Amino acid sequence: MDKGLIFKTLLDVAHSKGYRVSFVPFQAYNGRVQGDRIGIRIDLSIEDINYVLAHELAHIHLHTGNLLGSDIEKECEIQADKAANMVLDVLQSV
Repeated sequence: MDKGLIFKTLLDVAHSKGYRVSFVPFQAYNGRVQGDRIGIRIDLSIEDINYVLAHELAHIHLHTGNLLGSDIEKECEIQADKAANMVLDVLQSV
């Protein structure tokens, strides 16, 4: 699947779960989830956009609440990274 279709697929998943995706001028983050919004840093490549969106969707599916500064933040980031990589591997092979 090409990179644009991967983005559309991930965007469709976000929308089906009730999330809006926006591109924002983040300085400290590549992506964030807040409420029903997913923010993605505006100046990323399509490959990075797809990875960040998959990563943030993984957080939505795997974790609840604000994890920043928590004792499990690092482990949650590792889990979201692994899930994002698995999803992208599958989508890239379609």
